[in-house]
Amino acid sequence: YAPVQRGGAGADNLAERLRKVLGASAETDLGLARVLAYAGYGNVILGEYFCESPVADDQPALDSNQLLARGIERFDEVIRIATAAKAARPASAATADTLIHLARVGAARAALQRGDKAKAIEYASQVPAAFTFWLNYSETKSYQENRLFAASNGSGRYIGVSAKFRGLNDPRVRHNATAQSGHSPDAILYTPRLGTSHTGFSTAAAGNFAKTTGIRLASGLEAQYILAEAQGVNAANLAFVNSRRAVGGAAALAATVAPADFEAAVRDQRRRDF
Repeated sequence: YAPVQRGGAGADNLAERLRKVLGASAETDLGLARVLAYAGYGNVILGEYFCESPVADDQPALDSNQLLARGIERFDEVIRIATAAKAARPASAATADTLIHLARVGAARAALQRGDKAKAIEYASQVPAAFTFWLNYSETKSYQENRLFAASNGSGRYIGVSAKFRGLNDPRVRHNATAQSGHSPDAILYTPRLGTSHTGFSTAAAGNFAKTTGIRLASGLEAQYILAEAQGVNAANLAFVNSRRAVGGAAALAATVAPADFEAAVRDQRRRDF
């Protein structure tokens, strides 16, 4: 809870300061757009994981739906500012597009969580399938390291793979073959290996977490899953889910698959990919 609050509140605070410093130029500033994107994800994560949360010391706590809506407001600002920046400075188009796609994935995720499938489809359908936004880590300072390294290495390791994810024979969900004790003799853990949400992942060989392993924050892959959940069975979504099933060696779903079975397959493939 505390890191999510700090991240979202810190980004909101910085955005307010940037607006004052930048003045009119804030409307095309990609630095402000990036800060607002992180503020959006901070609010969305609060809304997904907590029933309610305060966001200011002079107002009552907001409920989950309000927090998600607050995230969407920030994502819409990102899209507006980055679009204006691209028009004003064509050379910035690549960076602007990255931030626009980052915001659209976040907004689609929040809209789906709110039950607004139409808005989720509107945002997600505009994200390229190949888009990926990584959170990067460094071993220069301990606080910049990916915490999954310490969590999965050494005698103090404290993360393991749930029984629901063990033995799937899927390269996206790998773990040590035998369980070992971790931070406590009573903590018998099947240590996870790199998955598709991490830099360095390969279907050819299992990889271990490093201090510099990046984590995927948003992607066209997530947008496709959002579309599949929001739209249900259609030719494009069926082809997408079958392409993900193929990665894990599962047979393709039939064209006549029942909606409930399709939804179950979407959720199963999504849990493996994320």
